[in-house]
Amino acid sequence: MPRPREAPVFFIDHCLGTEKVAQRLRQAGVDARVLVDEGFSADSEDVDWLPVVAAKGWAILTKDKRIRRRAIEREAINESRAGAFIFAGSGLGGDALAEAFARALPQMIRIWNSRSRPFIATVSARGTVTVIEGGARLAAIKRG
Repeated sequence: MPRPREAPVFFIDHCLGTEKVAQRLRQAGVDARVLVDEGFSADSEDVDWLPVVAAKGWAILTKDKRIRRRAIEREAINESRAGAFIFAGSGLGGDALAEAFARALPQMIRIWNSRSRPFIATVSARGTVTVIEGGARLAAIKRG
């Protein structure tokens, strides 16, 4: 019988809002934490909280596309061995964002448990998750 996949704690960046995504993920049965509730100010720089969150082994949820494009933030992800899920769409309100992440939850958990870190993955409005950087399959690493 396959072992159930354990969900990570999901850390929600301030750009996703303060509570809607967290509340929706909690309703789905996972632990979700919000930036300001974890002792960071709302205007904390990504490079300040990324290593702390990654060291705790938490998955990062954001819609901040700069994390993917700015060298200093990509370096922070790589150096801290973080796993980040970035919402790839635009123009959605809090409820729609929350639903997109809730739909993506099974895929995010599967990726979290089957891929090495660091990685960056995108989440679409429909809840499709695509690993776009890093995240080699763990089985491939064991064989290699």
